[in-house]
Amino acid sequence: MRITTLAATLIAAGVVAGCGTIEDSAWTNGVSREEAMDVSRAVQAQKHAHQIYRYERDPDGSIIVSTDVGDFSARRIGGRWEFRIVVITS
Repeated sequence: MRITTLAATLIAAGVVAGCGTIEDSAWTNGVSREEAMDVSRAVQAQKHAHQIYRYERDPDGSIIVSTDVGDFSARRIGGRWEFRIVVITS
């Protein structure tokens, strides 16, 4: 295989790997795609969030979701998602 073909293949693979939604890449932070989709629908309906920036699994099992209207800890209780405001410090 020539170097130019190899380079083009690696670049194409990198571009394709970067495609997708935030829900598709949530697994890198310990959240399944299905959970991310559920949380996305719920936070948009309950908190009127328009943009979701990140999902992350908290050590206590809840899901931290960062949105344009704030950061929330999401936990499923009785078949319904409940959100609590959290403060993220870095």
